[in-house]
Amino acid sequence: MTSPTTPPTDATIQRAGCAMGGNTVTLTLTCTTVPAARDLFRRLNAAVERGELTTLLRAGEVSP
Repeated sequence: MTSPTTPPTDATIQRAGCAMGGNTVTLTLTCTTVPAARDLFRRLNAAVERGELTTLLRAGEVSP
C-alpha cells in the first residue's frame, strides 16, 4: 500500500494544451500533484535530451 507521503510513480495530467507560433512551441500541462509535476518535468527533459520531443513536433504528431 502507498502512503500519502509517497510520490506517485507516474504523472497524471489533468489538462494539456499546445500552442505553436513562429519558432516557439508552448506546452501547458496541469498535474494532479507537485510530485507528479516534477516527475513529468523530469521525463519531458529526458525526452528532449533524446530528441524524441523534437522529432514528434517536426512530424506534426503533437497538436493543440
